[in-house]
Amino acid sequence: MKQEHDLERLRLCIEVSPITQICTQNIRTGVPRVAEQFACGMIQSRMDVSILQCGYSNHTRTVARHLEQRTGVSSASFYHETCSDRVTEARGEWRKWLKLIPGILRNRIIEQVMKRALRDKMARPFTVLHSTYADFPRSSLIPAHVIKTATLYDVLPVTHPHFFDSGARKRYQRIFDSLQQADHLFSISEYTRNEFCRLTHYPAEKITIAPLGVDAAVFHPDDSSETLARLLTKYRLPAAPYLLSLCTLEPRKNLSFIIQAFCQYLRQNPNSPHHLVLAGGKGWLSDDFFKQCAVPDPFQHRFVFAGYVAEEDLAALYSHADLFVYLPLAEGFGLPPLEAMSCGTPVLVSDNTSLPEVVGDTGFCTSPEELPALVGWLEKILAPAFPLRQHVSRAMQRAAGFTWEAFVRRHQDIFSVGRDSLKARKPG
Repeated sequence: MKQEHDLERLRLCIEVSPITQICTQNIRTGVPRVAEQFACGMIQSRMDVSILQCGYSNHTRTVARHLEQRTGVSSASFYHETCSDRVTEARGEWRKWLKLIPGILRNRIIEQVMKRALRDKMARPFTVLHSTYADFPRSSLIPAHVIKTATLYDVLPVTHPHFFDSGARKRYQRIFDSLQQADHLFSISEYTRNEFCRLTHYPAEKITIAPLGVDAAVFHPDDSSETLARLLTKYRLPAAPYLLSLCTLEPRKNLSFIIQAFCQYLRQNPNSPHHLVLAGGKGWLSDDFFKQCAVPDPFQHRFVFAGYVAEEDLAALYSHADLFVYLPLAEGFGLPPLEAMSCGTPVLVSDNTSLPEVVGDTGFCTSPEELPALVGWLEKILAPAFPLRQHVSRAMQRAAGFTWEAFVRRHQDIFSVGRDSLKARKPG
């Protein structure tokens, strides 16, 4: 009962910038999905929740309507519109006039207006400010008593900068520096926590590991013939067994390596009926990615680039695949393999960074850089006599242990510790 009482008294303010991508671009991958799940879980809890956005754009009203639809909770309870909101909402007329002003002056005007909007939001007393993926507002705008917490996804722009463009690196550096000022952090994997501590000397005891989850209502076995027929038409899938790799199309995801290995597998196994389906939207440095992913002529008919796949089609796409292949060179967590496991599909993943702790001993792990090793795994797993389906039940059981309810509850457990206790643990 004490924890419920503490949660009822706690006032939580959530920075919801990533959810804008879901509302305006229908991007439901990675960070936006995590931020949405966090916000929905907190709004549906017993806490007093409010939302805001930092930065030069403001879609808070749009995000509020979206969260209201997702949770069934009236946005009036967590979105408190101010005069500045009405001025700064991204579709406002004021931005049309700002385009007539030179760039430097225009940016200063926007900064001052957004600063005023943040001051209006900060005027409402709250206990915790949680950032889902943005640097904290400057200290002068945050009352001294407020606890600053944030979600820590990865540190890849620092440890693997060559996989990101300059704009992404600069934006992440601001976030990275800001995270070091937080009173408490929530890391989505043990690997990410260890890397952040190694780079910053931030106290490990101030970072709670909160693994991501899978929505079983969305990701479940769906191998009906009717669904398959729809997928064949919509995404031009082959009417033959296929392997699936789904991710944002960018160099870090290492798809060129998968393509090379699959071509080599076909050379060594010309009677194999399998195709390779590559699905996902464009990401960082996607132009470089497509240059690297040219498929040799003899095998082009064995590859399908399906593009971005809508969330309502993902379960069926996973379920009909014989194997899900996910071999990034570095990863902060790795939701797609977990989703595939939840749909009853065996997974083959990289043996590096966070992925072994996600799939455990229920998936197959290999090096994302040793071509013969990957080809060998494909020959072994896709052999007719290999007992592939025996791995399915164990993988589904493991995936069932990763839930968004547990993800939210992990945050609530820390929040319920209380304001005085959290503020006493100063960051390093």
